[in-house]
Amino acid sequence: MKNADPEKNPQSVKLAKELAGTCHSTAEKIKTVKDYLAKNIRRAGPEADKIYWYAASKADTALREGYGNSLDQAILLYVMLKALGINDISVVLASDLPAADRVLERFAKMP
Repeated sequence: MKNADPEKNPQSVKLAKELAGTCHSTAEKIKTVKDYLAKNIRRAGPEADKIYWYAASKADTALREGYGNSLDQAILLYVMLKALGINDISVVLASDLPAADRVLERFAKMP
């Protein structure tokens, strides 16, 4: 899914690396990114389990606009964590999204 490709979202990657610059552990990196997003990206629109994957925004779009629906926020979190070398984020996503099982199932089916 190109919207979740770190290479296509350079601003999100840059911010993730800036935020994690002084972090010493993976857990600290995750917390720093999640805390930043919670404070700076407002949730707007339907929940992720009610959104079609093709309607999702690029991570950089949600970052620039300062808001996004649940799927947009999940994509932004995914891109930022991926940029930090954190590849297994299903637990991170599941802890924050409603209807986590359905959301993770949809992520698994995305092209």
